[in-house]
Amino acid sequence: MANYFIFAEQKNCRVEKIAESDYEKNYFLKFFPEGKSIECSSIDYNNVKTTLKNCFLDENGNVIFKDNIEKFVLSQTIKDELTGEDIIINTSIANLQKIFKSHIDSQINSISNYLINYPNDSVWNNYLNKLKSINIYNINFPIEKPFQTWFLEQEGVPFKGFLQLP
Repeated sequence: MANYFIFAEQKNCRVEKIAESDYEKNYFLKFFPEGKSIECSSIDYNNVKTTLKNCFLDENGNVIFKDNIEKFVLSQTIKDELTGEDIIINTSIANLQKIFKSHIDSQINSISNYLINYPNDSVWNNYLNKLKSINIYNINFPIEKPFQTWFLEQEGVPFKGFLQLP
C-alpha cells in the first residue's frame, strides 16, 4: 500500500496531511485544490507521522526533511539558524509540563471538533480517550523525543498520526 504526503500548495509549504492509502490521499486532496500529493517511502512516512522529521516542499517542489528538535529536556543546545551559533535553552519541569499539556490540549480540541460530526469513529474516539487519560504529573521528564513520538509509543494508542485526522 502506498503512503503519501499532502501539501496545500505546489511548492514552498509544509506538509498538511499524510495518507496511507489512495482513498485517504484523494479525500485530503479535496480540501487542497491547489495542493499536491507525493508518494513516499514507509520510513519517511513514519518519520513524519511520529514527527521525528518535519516535511516541506521547497521552491522547486522537492520534498525536504528537517529533524524535529522538539524535546522535553531541562537543558538543550540548538543552533541559531541565522548565525549558526549554539544557543543553550534551560527550562524547568513545570514549564516542560505546561508545554506538554499544550500539545495534549491542542490535539484534544482538534479531535473533539472532528468527532462532533463523526461520533462513531472508534479509532479517533480511542485516540481522544488516550489523550484525555494522560496525567502530566505522572510523566517522567526528561523526554528525549517529540510529543507525537512519545504518545504513539504509549500502550493502547492507535498508531494514527495526528496528520491523518480528517
